[in-house]
Amino acid sequence: MQIDVNLKHESVSTVHHAPKIKTEANSGGIVLQNIFTHQHFQQQQCKRKWNISCNNKSQNFTSCFNLNSHQKNEVLVRPSVILKKNPKITKHDPSQSKTTTSCNFSSTLPKCTSVKDFQLVKFVAHGAFGRVYSVIEKQTGRQMAMKQIYQNHRYANREGDICSQVNHPCIVKFHHIFYEKHGLENYLHLVMDEYPMTLQNFFDQCTKRDTCIPESKIKLYTLQILLGLQHLHAKGIAHRDLKPENLLLNPERDKLVICDLGSAKRVTDGTYNKAYICSRLYRAPELLCGCENYTPKLDIWSAGCIMGECYLLRPLFPGNDTKQQLKYIQRLLGPLTRKEKNILKEGTSNYFVQVKFSNWEDALQLHAKTPLSSESIYLIKQMLQFDSHLRSTSHLLIQSRYFQNVTSIPN
Repeated sequence: MQIDVNLKHESVSTVHHAPKIKTEANSGGIVLQNIFTHQHFQQQQCKRKWNISCNNKSQNFTSCFNLNSHQKNEVLVRPSVILKKNPKITKHDPSQSKTTTSCNFSSTLPKCTSVKDFQLVKFVAHGAFGRVYSVIEKQTGRQMAMKQIYQNHRYANREGDICSQVNHPCIVKFHHIFYEKHGLENYLHLVMDEYPMTLQNFFDQCTKRDTCIPESKIKLYTLQILLGLQHLHAKGIAHRDLKPENLLLNPERDKLVICDLGSAKRVTDGTYNKAYICSRLYRAPELLCGCENYTPKLDIWSAGCIMGECYLLRPLFPGNDTKQQLKYIQRLLGPLTRKEKNILKEGTSNYFVQVKFSNWEDALQLHAKTPLSSESIYLIKQMLQFDSHLRSTSHLLIQSRYFQNVTSIPN
């Protein structure tokens, strides 16, 4: 199944058929009756108590595990939530508390459900306030990923609202979005398509095997990133944390989708926006300079960094702090204009440094695992403009000659 993409008119049509997995009542699988208690968010050691049904025999099951070992071995989706500290941990007895489910989203989404409608397959990954599980929907037998996010009243908690408003082949598909309350704690549950790895996992595999990524694949990956951003930006939404860890990938079909909208926000002129956002290696210069009135074009910078990393298999700007990050950026982009210097001095005058500049093409070709074409270098230049006003948009980038041989993307 493929999605036809007309690059000139930018129309995308898709038909989605979710895979089905057969399950048997006596298969010996663990049926999760109560998951995601607030005790899961302890940093070091975590104890969880489940009521499980295994081979039709009910029993109490308690397991102690180290979260770090799970994260190393079973990372499929890695949430990237930067939070100040963990929420207060409270004891929770599921047998004594009432569980309520609510959903206030668009009618185009599936009917609200409960965690009791899913069978746990395995733990996948965790963040400060969220955890990701591989689950099977009991009614359909489909295996999907479930992300559960603790709703801390001290934060905006926009993820559920934004996820309910996006629907695009290049953004992970959400099958169920619902809130469920366990005791006094409220949780958002996002049930979405499951992918075998992230783009970062794929980079690590290529590095370990000492192989490069063919340019034909890089074109597909970059195009799908830009198509997903086009959909978000058309709605005024900035992802604000675009990086390889937040791009899900099926390498066999070259299917790539944007995920983790936990940092996403509607960005409008004249409103305050947090500057300390996005991972440093993919953070746009305006954010590094402390700008609080930015546009969704900060995602375009991140996309350019990711595209360059596909060729080099290492970050374009591997700074250890803000000053070093700006130094790497200036070294590659060349001498800054007077306007760009003013932008930099307004935010972080102490970080303005004199560096030895490199030639764009020579610097990239020197370290590239995959040779860069002139079209690829030009496209990266359009995305990596220091001044966000000069940075190209996803709408224009999609029409680049770089993608002229790409007529469809996988589904």
